[in-house]
Amino acid sequence: MTDFLETSESNHGNPSGVVSEVAFRRSERVPILPKHFKDFIVHTARHETPSPDTSISSCSSGMSYPIERFIDYSNICGNHKVFLAAIDSDKEPTSYQEAIRDERWRVAMGEEIRALELNKTWTVEQLPLGKRPIGCKWVYKVKRRADGSVERYKARLVAKVAVAKEWEIHQMDVNNAFLHGDLDEEVYMQLPPGFSTSKDGSVCRLRKSLYGLRQASRNWFSKFADALRQYGFIQSGADHSLFTFTR
Repeated sequence: MTDFLETSESNHGNPSGVVSEVAFRRSERVPILPKHFKDFIVHTARHETPSPDTSISSCSSGMSYPIERFIDYSNICGNHKVFLAAIDSDKEPTSYQEAIRDERWRVAMGEEIRALELNKTWTVEQLPLGKRPIGCKWVYKVKRRADGSVERYKARLVAKVAVAKEWEIHQMDVNNAFLHGDLDEEVYMQLPPGFSTSKDGSVCRLRKSLYGLRQASRNWFSKFADALRQYGFIQSGADHSLFTFTR
């Protein structure tokens, strides 16, 4: 109540009712960009305003905002330019007909077939009556080093019953891992493209788990788990993919 009376009296002393502005104190601290705004770098963005000539040429070309007005590759380091050029130069084939024209992919497919035969992945037999063979296909991948140079040309034969998935392994890599798994079921597969025999009607009876089979991962993991247990690893009951070893 006292504050209200004092305010009323002050208003009577100021007939106009205009309240004078209070001067606020401004901070003298120098503003600094927060650290979470510094966690990215844009190498290709243009900082300068496009020249009038560029604007005129864009109008004549029919494009309102051509990409060359906003992106510039001159700031990219030379090693990264070489890396980008290498990726663009070596394209992975999408079919057997495309890959067979290149000597590098022919060598890669030959290495894959030799690995499959060395692991006794199949035996060539006549297709029994009432049996239906599954299809197969080639999957091609260019393996690169950190500097962009080609490490190897990888050709992998997969069964068509499932989509082939690449799992990135950081700890170790087992060559032809699924081929180590034993196949108990009776499965017949058509001859791979580029692989022929003298007898008509021949097919491949799979003896090992080929990539693409539904049971391939299970068979490989079963054999891998048995090997780990033989070396003294203990399999977790809560997570069967977790193995521990105590010295």
